[in-house]
Amino acid sequence: MPLSQAIEREQIHNRTISITAYQRQGGLIDLEGHILDIKPFSHLAAPNFKNLAGLKNGPGWNRMVRERIGHGKGCAHLVEMLLQKAITAMQAVWSERAPTDKNEELSKRRCLPASMLNTCFTYNDDGLFVRKYFPEDYKALEQNG
Repeated sequence: MPLSQAIEREQIHNRTISITAYQRQGGLIDLEGHILDIKPFSHLAAPNFKNLAGLKNGPGWNRMVRERIGHGKGCAHLVEMLLQKAITAMQAVWSERAPTDKNEELSKRRCLPASMLNTCFTYNDDGLFVRKYFPEDYKALEQNG
Protein backbone atom coordinates (compact mmCIF):
# COMPACT_ATOMS: atom_id res chain seq x y z
CA MET A 1 0.00 0.00 0.00
CA PRO A 2 1.62 3.28 -1.06
CA LEU A 3 1.98 6.12 1.41
CA SER A 4 0.21 9.38 0.79
CA GLN A 5 2.38 12.19 -0.50
CA ALA A 6 4.15 13.88 2.39
CA ILE A 7 3.32 17.46 3.17
CA GLU A 8 5.79 19.85 4.73
CA ARG A 9 6.69 18.45 8.13
CA GLU A 10 9.34 18.36 10.83
CA GLN A 11 10.60 15.14 12.36
CA ILE A 12 9.94 15.13 16.10
CA HIS A 13 10.83 11.57 17.08
CA ASN A 14 12.58 8.49 15.74
CA ARG A 15 12.89 4.99 17.15
CA THR A 16 14.81 2.30 15.33
CA ILE A 17 14.62 -1.33 16.42
CA SER A 18 16.92 -3.91 14.89
CA ILE A 19 16.75 -7.62 15.76
CA THR A 20 19.06 -10.18 14.19
CA ALA A 21 19.01 -13.96 14.65
CA TYR A 22 22.24 -15.96 14.40
CA GLN A 23 22.59 -19.75 14.07
CA ARG A 24 25.26 -20.99 16.47
CA GLN A 25 27.28 -24.15 16.11
CA GLY A 26 25.44 -26.81 18.06
CA GLY A 27 22.04 -25.66 16.86
CA LEU A 28 21.24 -22.87 19.31
CA ILE A 29 20.01 -19.51 18.07
CA ASP A 30 21.30 -16.19 19.39
CA LEU A 31 19.17 -13.08 19.11
CA GLU A 32 20.71 -9.67 19.21
CA GLY A 33 18.45 -6.65 19.63
CA HIS A 34 19.25 -2.97 19.46
CA ILE A 35 17.00 -0.01 20.09
CA LEU A 36 17.94 3.51 19.16
CA ASP A 37 15.62 6.04 20.73
CA ILE A 38 16.04 9.73 21.38
CA LYS A 39 14.15 9.48 24.68
CA PRO A 40 16.64 10.43 27.39
CA PHE A 41 15.69 8.02 30.19
CA SER A 42 14.98 4.57 28.67
CA HIS A 43 18.54 3.38 29.31
CA LEU A 44 18.10 3.92 33.07
CA ALA A 45 15.68 0.98 33.23
CA ALA A 46 18.08 -1.42 31.47
CA PRO A 47 19.61 -2.86 34.68
CA ASN A 48 16.12 -3.99 35.78
CA PHE A 49 16.06 -6.40 32.85
CA LYS A 50 18.85 -8.62 34.28
CA ASN A 51 16.19 -10.89 35.83
CA LEU A 52 15.30 -12.05 32.31
CA ALA A 53 18.51 -14.06 32.01
CA GLY A 54 17.64 -17.68 31.31
CA LEU A 55 14.00 -17.01 30.43
CA LYS A 56 12.93 -19.32 27.62
CA ASN A 57 10.85 -18.15 24.70
CA GLY A 58 7.45 -19.84 24.57
CA PRO A 59 3.87 -19.65 25.79
CA GLY A 60 3.46 -16.99 28.46
CA TRP A 61 6.57 -15.09 27.40
CA ASN A 62 5.04 -11.61 27.72
CA ARG A 63 3.55 -12.38 31.14
CA MET A 64 6.84 -13.80 32.44
CA VAL A 65 8.77 -10.77 31.16
CA ARG A 66 6.45 -8.40 33.02
CA GLU A 67 6.58 -10.51 36.21
CA ARG A 68 10.38 -10.70 36.26
CA ILE A 69 10.92 -7.02 35.55
CA GLY A 70 8.31 -5.82 38.03
CA HIS A 71 5.60 -3.18 37.76
CA GLY A 72 6.97 0.28 37.12
CA LYS A 73 10.57 -0.91 36.89
CA GLY A 74 10.77 -1.54 33.16
CA CYS A 75 10.47 0.55 30.06
CA ALA A 76 7.61 0.13 27.59
CA HIS A 77 9.98 0.59 24.66
CA LEU A 78 12.34 -2.15 25.81
CA VAL A 79 9.48 -4.52 26.66
CA GLU A 80 8.01 -3.94 23.19
CA MET A 81 11.39 -4.82 21.69
CA LEU A 82 11.37 -8.08 23.68
CA LEU A 83 8.00 -9.00 22.14
CA GLN A 84 9.56 -8.46 18.71
CA LYS A 85 12.57 -10.57 19.73
CA ALA A 86 10.24 -13.44 20.64
CA ILE A 87 8.55 -13.22 17.25
CA THR A 88 11.93 -13.04 15.51
CA ALA A 89 13.06 -16.13 17.41
CA MET A 90 10.03 -18.10 16.27
CA GLN A 91 10.55 -17.02 12.68
CA ALA A 92 14.24 -17.92 12.86
CA VAL A 93 13.45 -21.39 14.19
CA TRP A 94 10.82 -22.04 11.53
CA SER A 95 12.49 -20.12 8.72
CA GLU A 96 12.56 -21.42 5.19
CA ARG A 97 15.83 -23.21 4.66
CA ALA A 98 17.16 -25.10 1.70
CA PRO A 99 16.71 -28.82 2.33
CA THR A 100 19.81 -30.86 3.01
CA ASP A 101 20.18 -34.59 2.96
CA LYS A 102 20.29 -34.54 6.75
CA ASN A 103 17.06 -32.65 7.42
CA GLU A 104 15.00 -33.17 4.26
CA GLU A 105 13.00 -36.05 5.75
CA LEU A 106 12.61 -34.22 9.06
CA SER A 107 11.11 -31.17 7.34
CA LYS A 108 8.46 -33.39 5.75
CA ARG A 109 7.17 -34.53 9.14
CA ARG A 110 7.54 -31.47 11.31
CA CYS A 111 4.41 -29.90 12.77
CA LEU A 112 3.58 -26.44 14.00
CA PRO A 113 2.73 -26.24 17.69
CA ALA A 114 -1.03 -26.04 18.13
CA SER A 115 -0.54 -22.70 19.88
CA MET A 116 0.84 -21.23 16.63
CA LEU A 117 -1.71 -22.57 14.16
CA ASN A 118 -4.18 -19.92 12.97
CA THR A 119 -2.45 -17.11 14.88
CA CYS A 120 -1.64 -15.12 11.73
CA PHE A 121 -2.07 -15.27 7.97
CA THR A 122 1.10 -17.28 7.42
CA TYR A 123 0.19 -19.91 10.01
CA ASN A 124 -3.43 -20.42 8.93
CA ASP A 125 -4.02 -24.14 8.62
CA ASP A 126 -5.53 -23.63 5.15
CA GLY A 127 -2.70 -21.42 3.86
CA LEU A 128 0.04 -21.96 1.34
CA PHE A 129 2.90 -21.77 3.85
CA VAL A 130 1.41 -24.48 6.07
CA ARG A 131 0.54 -26.62 3.03
CA LYS A 132 4.14 -26.43 1.78
CA TYR A 133 6.16 -26.63 5.01
CA PHE A 134 3.81 -28.33 7.48
CA PRO A 135 1.64 -30.64 5.36
CA GLU A 136 0.48 -32.67 8.36
CA ASP A 137 -1.15 -29.52 9.76
CA TYR A 138 -2.73 -28.41 6.48
CA LYS A 139 -6.51 -28.41 6.17
CA ALA A 140 -7.92 -27.48 2.77
CA LEU A 141 -10.89 -25.15 2.68
CA GLU A 142 -14.10 -27.07 2.07
CA GLN A 143 -15.66 -26.24 -1.26
CA ASN A 144 -19.29 -25.13 -0.82
CA GLY A 145 -21.22 -25.40 -3.86
